Amino acid sequence: MTPALSALLFILFLLGLVALNIPIGVALIVVSFFGISTVLGFDVAATFIANIPREVLASWELSAIPMFLLMGSVALYGGLTDSLFRAARLWLGWLPGGLAIATNFSAAGLGAATGSSMATAVAMGRISVPEMRRSNYDVGLAAAACASAGTLAALIPPSIPLIVYGMLAEQSLVKLFAAGVVPGIITALIYAAMILLRAIITPSIAPRSYEPASWRTRFLVLLEVWPLPLLVVLVFGGLYGGFVGPTEAGAFGAALAIIIAFFKGGLSFKTLRTCLQEACRTTAIILFVAIGAVMFARYVALIGLPDLITDYLTGGAISHLTLILVTVAVYLVL
Repeated sequence: MTPALSALLFILFLLGLVALNIPIGVALIVVSFFGISTVLGFDVAATFIANIPREVLASWELSAIPMFLLMGSVALYGGLTDSLFRAARLWLGWLPGGLAIATNFSAAGLGAATGSSMATAVAMGRISVPEMRRSNYDVGLAAAACASAGTLAALIPPSIPLIVYGMLAEQSLVKLFAAGVVPGIITALIYAAMILLRAIITPSIAPRSYEPASWRTRFLVLLEVWPLPLLVVLVFGGLYGGFVGPTEAGAFGAALAIIIAFFKGGLSFKTLRTCLQEACRTTAIILFVAIGAVMFARYVALIGLPDLITDYLTGGAISHLTLILVTVAVYLVL
């Protein structure tokens, strides 16, 4: 069996396991184990399973993940984000689809604190979906606004996916974070424009429910959201200013979030325990996927698949546009 055919079969096997709702980390490890076994034998594959988790978990860069997750949990459960949606609603509610647009930009701000798409989508779903449903928004639009806005956290620092990618691809986290800011902002603006356009074309899916508010009220509500901008500015100001590294920035952000939430009165010992538990649980899930990804990368390297793909692409067999279209198609399927 050729390396290309072998890789294709195991990738289809991987997608099949994911389609059966097998956790991605488990699917990656299982497929990699069988793939390595076919190339080097069962004993070598068992050695890989024994050694790779230790190699991955020993990575210093990955220690930023639990710290940023803890920062996000404290910001979320400690009351640092409570007024975010209200402020966005007062400022943007007059627009067609204003509540959905407010959800979109609130999620962008929340993503800058949590770094987690799942946490952002869940938080905005709890806050904004009931508000939109009370205003007779289409349920599909309400849910889609939260789901799509949650993806902004994958771009806007401190993005947990960017941390994992930086570790796997051996890239600078500082540069990755800097590179995510502008695309994140542009994506948020495009999402908002799409919501606005849909609300103009089909007004029935997003009836206007503008809450009249004086300019004084609008500016006063901004004073209520000060903890979140302060947290983001201090953490990333320290990171880009060279005062702290990526890992230290996570620890600094978590400590700062705890201090701010404590003095704001939104953090009890019970809430802190919940934040710690959630950060640990999510970290375990992410690291399990990272271990599987490293194992799968070792397998495709063993069969020489990266070299085959490189030779195929550099040989002029496929145009740049075709490559982009194929990549987009793969993302759409995933």
